[in-house]
Amino acid sequence: MWQVFLPMLLCSACTCSALTAGQAAGDVQPRPTEEVQVQPTEEVHTPPEAEELDHKLTKLPVRLVGGQNVLIGRVEVQYNGTWGTICDDNFDLNDANVICRQLGFERAVRVYHSGRYKTTDSSAPTWIDELKCNGEERNLVECNFNFDSHDCSTDHREDAGVRCYLPRRKHFPVKTLPVRFRGGRDGMEGYLQVFYRGRWGLVSGDDWSQINSKVVCGQMGYCGAEETKTVDETSGHFNFSAAYRSDRPFFWMKAVSCLGRESLLKDCRHLGFEGYYRMTAAKVRCLPSCQTYFQNGTERMVNIRLRGGVRPNEGRLEVFARGRWGTICGTYFFREAATVACRQMGFGSADRVLYATPFGRGVGYIWLQSVRCHGNEGNLLDCDHRFNRRPENEYYASCRHSHDASISCRVPRTNTRVRIVDGSKPSEGIVQIRHHGQWGTLCKSSRGQWTMTEAAVTCRHTGEGFPVSFTRHFSESSPANQTEGVITHWVVGMRCTGKEGSLHECVVGRKSSWVGARFCPDGPATVWCAKALPDLIPDADRLKSTLSKRIFREQLFRLRCALEENCLSKSAYQYDPTTAHGAYNTRKLLRFSARIMNRGTADFIPVQNRGRWQWHTCHQHYHSFEEFTHYNITGLDGRLVVEGHKASFCLEDVECDRDTSSRYRCHGNGQQGIRQNCADVYRYDIDCQWVDVTDLPSGTFTLTVAVNPLSLVPETDHSNNAAWCRFTFDSTSDTVTVLAWGLSGY
Repeated sequence: MWQVFLPMLLCSACTCSALTAGQAAGDVQPRPTEEVQVQPTEEVHTPPEAEELDHKLTKLPVRLVGGQNVLIGRVEVQYNGTWGTICDDNFDLNDANVICRQLGFERAVRVYHSGRYKTTDSSAPTWIDELKCNGEERNLVECNFNFDSHDCSTDHREDAGVRCYLPRRKHFPVKTLPVRFRGGRDGMEGYLQVFYRGRWGLVSGDDWSQINSKVVCGQMGYCGAEETKTVDETSGHFNFSAAYRSDRPFFWMKAVSCLGRESLLKDCRHLGFEGYYRMTAAKVRCLPSCQTYFQNGTERMVNIRLRGGVRPNEGRLEVFARGRWGTICGTYFFREAATVACRQMGFGSADRVLYATPFGRGVGYIWLQSVRCHGNEGNLLDCDHRFNRRPENEYYASCRHSHDASISCRVPRTNTRVRIVDGSKPSEGIVQIRHHGQWGTLCKSSRGQWTMTEAAVTCRHTGEGFPVSFTRHFSESSPANQTEGVITHWVVGMRCTGKEGSLHECVVGRKSSWVGARFCPDGPATVWCAKALPDLIPDADRLKSTLSKRIFREQLFRLRCALEENCLSKSAYQYDPTTAHGAYNTRKLLRFSARIMNRGTADFIPVQNRGRWQWHTCHQHYHSFEEFTHYNITGLDGRLVVEGHKASFCLEDVECDRDTSSRYRCHGNGQQGIRQNCADVYRYDIDCQWVDVTDLPSGTFTLTVAVNPLSLVPETDHSNNAAWCRFTFDSTSDTVTVLAWGLSGY
């Protein structure tokens, strides 16, 4: 590998300085230099490898890992997305000072040699050797070093470590400390103010660091902050008079020092709330979005997400590993870990860590346990954790889905205001929106621009839960309309994708605009929201394990009830089962079991009341749904090949979690339903639990089992209602071979 001394790398007909190689590692005095003269007549060629490195090493991200806190640990630098160590050859306090300042601290107080905090990952690279800094550099790239070329041990016994200095400041506990920006162009930047003892005051900019800014931005719902130097150089447009309209600007806080693990500014240390004057004000600029960094590997998480929450910034925390989604054990999962997860997803710092699975329990694997973070890591995998190597066994991990981690993240406040009025409760009624300082009723559109999707965003925006209906009628007769000054109706074509967090993120059509009217031509937009709804999820693993290895053959005279309930393919109805020819017609049936779990926050109840259920004499039971599930087989091109369905002849609790008892039983004409954290199971050996493949040719196909396919019963999530299984079918030998399986949305 090319040996690089970066300051000498691109010298051409110039004088460069190089540090002597024989300096002792513990010497803290400036090192002597020798002049290296390049003759003007010589043509100096930079190797291609050096040019590439010089282009990529414009900045080397640095972190401390393996220590007791954020001030101490093994030094690692990132190159091409991979973190590597620094060899301790000639590593001294000058080098450590540069590293600590790059991390936002004042200086270093100690260096560690001989792998005091060495990594246990033998495959981790050693990026830097023979690091030589004079102690005044702002970034490691300004120092001299050998890159990706070293003579250190491969077992990392020579990893360099440092301990950084943090000035002694006190922590002043306060219950709340609101923050805001003033004097900037928008709500993402400006002079920082805090509200204390009934008065807004500025914050001193002395010793202000990017770490402080990151904590402030996290409190305001942003995932990161710009470097302090960049803000200082580009803040000429900041209006200080708008930040504090007084001849004597007032400051509340001085010498603020955050570690980066705090969720709120009030948790940082400082010199107290004394009331100061004549100081430099702290300036902050937050980042609207952050680049999520991932790590590769067979057991490395590549993504995280939130599920089951009303808003996008809250829910059950799930991670993706080994090709499928799973949950995180909430035991020992605290605010510091939640803040790391929130920032990784592009939100601000953590608002709350919630227990008792308020967003419903997860399904499948529990990937991570014992996640413990300092709070300043860039990824959950940088925290101490235990990866579950046997995730298929939920109880091996000593943690069950009843302990799934759930969090709520901070997001920026929006100025767009929406409310629901004229209903019997705050979660239902007519949608009103405040635009240009004026409240108005939002109107429907004859072009279908008010659907369940827009209703979902409205419920999410107002925090009222999930959409149940968008067609209910409400009369505009609330006295609040007159008292609040609602004098208009907004006729606007609004379209949402369903992923928005608020209505102001939805798109207004080109041919539509905010037009005020005395009434709505097509009626007002209405919603009906609910905070607790079921969530049905079919078990993909059960589907795969029970899918027939061979096809079952049945003669038509044994399938009369199945004929009555339309459980066979269309060709079966060409035969009369009462005749000898028709009765002995043989059907090929692909059998499987279906386990339907309810992982929502409420019980699943049939949409029709009991008095409207249909009695079927053949099976001697009621049908609460005519189409509770769809069983479809499609080709590789997605074309439907075989279609089937199953009525819900008996919705009941067959299996429940350990801490949940069954509630619904069909015996004795009982009430039907699926309780929260319970499952209904349709075994492969009961009627209609199959797909008729008599006419299916040989080939590769996908079986999809979709529950509640018509969305007749509202759920918290309809994207996970289908399990699939890809298989090959040999029509000659009637054999089935499973290739892959999974859950839609998972």
